[in-house]
Amino acid sequence: CEDFYSYACGGFQINHFKEFTVNEYVLESLPDISTLDLTIPYKKLYHDFFISCMKYKNGGVSKLLYDLCQDHNNGLTDLIADILMIHPQRTLSRLMPLFDVTMEVGPKKTLIPTVSLPKLKSLHAEDDSRNFYERSCRSLTEMEAIDKKNKTIIQDAYKKCLESRNEYFKNLEKSIFLLQIFEHLPEFKKMQKIKQTLDFIELSIIDEIGSISADELENSKYDTVALNWLKSAYPKIEWTKLFTKLFGKEVAESITNVRLTHSTYLEYSEDSNSEPDVDLENQYYNSKALKEDEPESALQSFQKVLDLEN
Repeated sequence: CEDFYSYACGGFQINHFKEFTVNEYVLESLPDISTLDLTIPYKKLYHDFFISCMKYKNGGVSKLLYDLCQDHNNGLTDLIADILMIHPQRTLSRLMPLFDVTMEVGPKKTLIPTVSLPKLKSLHAEDDSRNFYERSCRSLTEMEAIDKKNKTIIQDAYKKCLESRNEYFKNLEKSIFLLQIFEHLPEFKKMQKIKQTLDFIELSIIDEIGSISADELENSKYDTVALNWLKSAYPKIEWTKLFTKLFGKEVAESITNVRLTHSTYLEYSEDSNSEPDVDLENQYYNSKALKEDEPESALQSFQKVLDLEN
């Protein structure tokens, strides 16, 4: 975040695109943050974005995953925002099938968020699952920002991560433990929090969002769409609220357009959401009920914690 140029325009590196082409993509147009004339509107916007970024680095990001499961009533938008703000050194956000949101410079020196979307499809099909594990695990090993210790942890987990859904969660659990996200808690509470997090990830993220293969992600092209179109095409996420949490209120209010990949999947999602074939939550719990030795559900875990805290 100290290097505003790198943070705002380096998104394509974080997203692991081998080749990145966008019309009017201007790397050179971002000036040094310390020389900005804040009386010029677009430069003030850069400054506001930078301040918001620093705020999360110095404060909000330090929450890591600890607060993600405190109140599951926050909904999908808050959960996604919290995960996206996790410090990259912890790298856990790279283990999850989330889209990436980065900020770039658009036409007329405006700021425009870029959303790399996953395919909105269930992971129950075997080939889709394979694509998900490959993307979610392989991308971790490609991040230059990972320090040596954490990179070793991630690479060790990756070796087994591609095998199956169960192996993915087993290694995700191991990574959460080794990255010491809940290290300040007593042992029993720590294991309880890890289990809650895993259950919540499975129910609220994996079964809700889906995945896209690494090759498709690298070779995808961007469309520029109106923010209102995005809100209509995928209403599950409160996009203005998400951008406000990520970039600050002033920047979010200035956003009218968004760059994104795979907009056709959003249109498909809109059609499928209008007449759902299967309720995902019921499908999840029914599959759990078929296994006698399966641990309690995410909802049951949350309810127990809420009862204890109340």
